[in-house]
Amino acid sequence: MKQLNQEQRKIIIKSLGLLQKQIQDVLDILTAPGEYRITMTQYELKQVSSIIETLKSDEEVIL
Repeated sequence: MKQLNQEQRKIIIKSLGLLQKQIQDVLDILTAPGEYRITMTQYELKQVSSIIETLKSDEEVIL
């Protein structure tokens, strides 16, 4: 595995923090009522997917 520089570590930590927040938001929304819950969960999961894709697209970063 390639050694990560300080800037790459900061980007990964920030991205993982955002990912953790999005996952927590999904968990919170799962306790919401009915149709709102479904719509918001789909939105939040798309956000999580977007963050993961961003991390994967950075060729310098190997997770």
